[in-house]
Amino acid sequence: MANISPNNATGTLAEFLKALFDDFKKNRSALEEKWNKNREAFRCISSGKAWKSEEAEGWRSNTFIGIIKQKVIVAYSLIVDTLLAGGKIPFMLKPDEDSINQPDEVLQAINADIEKMSKRIECQLEKTHADRSFMQNLLSAAIYGETYAKREVMEITKEQFKKITTDGEGTELEPGAAIFELSSESMNVPGWGYRSVWNIFRDIEEDDPRKGIGWFDYDMVSAHWLRKKMGKAFYIDENIKSVISEIDNKTKMDKTSQPTDAESLPPKLREIAHRQKTIEYREFMGRVPRETAVSMEKDLVSMGLDLADFMMPGVDISQENEDPDGPDAGDDIEIMCCLAGDKVVRYARTRERDRALHRAVWEMALDEVVAVGVPDNLEHIQRVLNGAVRAFEDNKKLSANVMSAMVEQYILDPEEAKKWKPGLNVPLNGNCDDARKAISQIIIQDVGQSLLSLIEKIEQYSEEESMLPKISQGISENPDQTAYSIAQQIEKAGKYIGGVIKNIDEGLIEPMLQWYYEYNMLDPAVTEGKGNYSVQALGFSSFQDRYIKLGKIMQFMSMVLNSPELASWVKIQWLIKELAKGLDLDPDQAMKTLAEKQTEDAARAELEKQTVASKTAPVNPQAEEAKTEEVKAKARKADAEAVAKTIEADIKLSKAELETVTGGSKPAPVKQEAVGKAA
Repeated sequence: MANISPNNATGTLAEFLKALFDDFKKNRSALEEKWNKNREAFRCISSGKAWKSEEAEGWRSNTFIGIIKQKVIVAYSLIVDTLLAGGKIPFMLKPDEDSINQPDEVLQAINADIEKMSKRIECQLEKTHADRSFMQNLLSAAIYGETYAKREVMEITKEQFKKITTDGEGTELEPGAAIFELSSESMNVPGWGYRSVWNIFRDIEEDDPRKGIGWFDYDMVSAHWLRKKMGKAFYIDENIKSVISEIDNKTKMDKTSQPTDAESLPPKLREIAHRQKTIEYREFMGRVPRETAVSMEKDLVSMGLDLADFMMPGVDISQENEDPDGPDAGDDIEIMCCLAGDKVVRYARTRERDRALHRAVWEMALDEVVAVGVPDNLEHIQRVLNGAVRAFEDNKKLSANVMSAMVEQYILDPEEAKKWKPGLNVPLNGNCDDARKAISQIIIQDVGQSLLSLIEKIEQYSEEESMLPKISQGISENPDQTAYSIAQQIEKAGKYIGGVIKNIDEGLIEPMLQWYYEYNMLDPAVTEGKGNYSVQALGFSSFQDRYIKLGKIMQFMSMVLNSPELASWVKIQWLIKELAKGLDLDPDQAMKTLAEKQTEDAARAELEKQTVASKTAPVNPQAEEAKTEEVKAKARKADAEAVAKTIEADIKLSKAELETVTGGSKPAPVKQEAVGKAA
């Protein structure tokens, strides 16, 4: 780009965009109020109306039981566990319809290409840490009810150690003398960027940011960041220099200046007193009046710039009619434009499909501007719960602490009497004939049990309102709850979470992965894996496999195993594979191969054959008679041993009796009767 003075005529487009930004900001005010309430509820910050009068008194409780935070974290954890099982965003590439009827050889080649492209995309997702951005999107959707993901081209640096085997003059180094140096290589790859709802100002008449007039991405940037954009595609270098010069002069005069839209920044950036990022930056993608864009493009040409450098791929303006009264008059055209302060620092003609922002909602609110998040469903429950818990604490403070009434004319030192402590002696004057007339205790009724029943009921309602019962966390507080009741709760919670995942699939995963696929298809450096594919998000399929489908498969397998006739009609192998997938197991490792199965079947058949042969072999009478005699001999031997043991026991018993009678003077003779029996 030529280094010439900036042209102030670009302010025409800048003024139009700043006015449009102000309109979007006014339209977003109702959403900001809701987002602030949701954020405060998630962070357990008390706000809004008090549950009872005089709740703000200093001694009263301001406890905030974070039931909203609990449910948000439960929902977020369930979805992350489902969608990021294995640490990967679930998707697949499918061949287009024209490839279905191709010969097997062609289909195998297409599947091989799909495998290569899928691996490339998975690698790019990992390098750009897309899973971290995706997790931020999920938490944002749970809290605010909606979230935004932005398509970005990211520059990543690959570092590796390079082995040096020659010296500076090209002489080969001796073995073992090689050295290593750290080298780096930069490359551009498609990326997934999380954008906070606070950064986005859009046309709220359309739910999809890719429709309607357009959207702004508002942020604060530093002069260093903006200076690094010089020389890159679609940037106007001289305008960047002018903005930086103005900001430097302004900063020298006032180092604590605040942006005009600070209240619209993300909460973490609002209260910064001394900012390093002092430039207001607004990126716009959408439609503007044709005459405004054409005027801007004429200014670029007058600045010595080549208009072709400001056209996105696929944009053709050669057939456009610039006649003010021509057929294109009054039309809107699609552009991408960035404002730094009051100047246009980036500009390009684009197409509507090039809009880089995607939106997903947690729960759809029919015919409403706002989207519904977990805090929206529990707002009234949270308010009542906080009030009940605070009332419980306040009642305990009153009923558990001694309060008294005093008649000071009967007490010699009233101030000392107010210092309650064990063993306190309160001197009374002679006019008091009964201490109860001077001091009496005030009893505050303890109503804690009634409040506890209210708190318990509120917690029950929170289970139903949020559609996220504690049983989905593995917590069961009711021992009398039946298995059927638990199954019903889990099923309803599963359907609710399934609907949320469907919204995430359609709003984020599919369009963002489509961006990765298209970037690789248009990248001339990519030479393998290209083809006409469609992107399919597998988030809902993963959820079905993990929760719903898994239960149904196990129920069906139970029926099959109990019915041999039904089992003969069922593909058992497919059921086992799907069951393994649902349990996060690798079917290839869990299941036997066909060769292993055939080997085991053959061994089992051989064993059964030998067993049958042994049972059906001809009987040898002599061998059978010998076996019978052997058994009888063993039986006779056992009987003889038993008799011998009985005789020995009788002898010992008789000897003991004789010693007892004679005092042990001499042994008694063995009884002949016993010997005769033994013989």
